[in-house]
Amino acid sequence: MPATFDPNTKPQAQAQTVALEAPRYSNVLPALRHGAVVLSATIFMALCAHVSLPLVFSPVPLTLQTFGLLLVALLLGSKRSPLAMALYLL
Repeated sequence: MPATFDPNTKPQAQAQTVALEAPRYSNVLPALRHGAVVLSATIFMALCAHVSLPLVFSPVPLTLQTFGLLLVALLLGSKRSPLAMALYLL
């Protein structure tokens, strides 16, 4: 005999969804990310130092280090940019 629908009966059990969370490495990943950003800024600064434009009226060439310094300071902020420049000087 086929099952019939009875509106007066309560539903048996409803399916429950369980959210699975990925494991979080709260201390490791941000530190690695910050280190990679500082190292990348140091490499960018070293590359900017090799680009020079000779000036006709001066024996000192113009390099992109000033632009690199301002860009790194703008993008990295006041905490990470000094670290990148200190690493560049080493």
